[in-house]
Amino acid sequence: MALPRVQSRGQVTLPVEIREAAGVAPGDTVMFRVIGPGRIEVSSLPRISIDEMIQHISLPDDFEWNKARQLAQQAASDEFMIEMERDST
Repeated sequence: MALPRVQSRGQVTLPVEIREAAGVAPGDTVMFRVIGPGRIEVSSLPRISIDEMIQHISLPDDFEWNKARQLAQQAASDEFMIEMERDST
């Protein structure tokens, strides 16, 4: 039985035997769910490729890829500027 401690920033290191048994690798995404007082369930989410992800998304026939790309680029730019302002204070 592994008994890792919660660090000051809320971080917990999954012990090697837990990672190996669950098949969790660096870069994987895990999901936490409270299932009762003092009980938490941790699930490893499967990795999927971009192609697999796109297969699960339903887009309208008139979807405008260029507009979507422009909106994504603008959002990324806005986020970058917010980070720059935050870092300069």
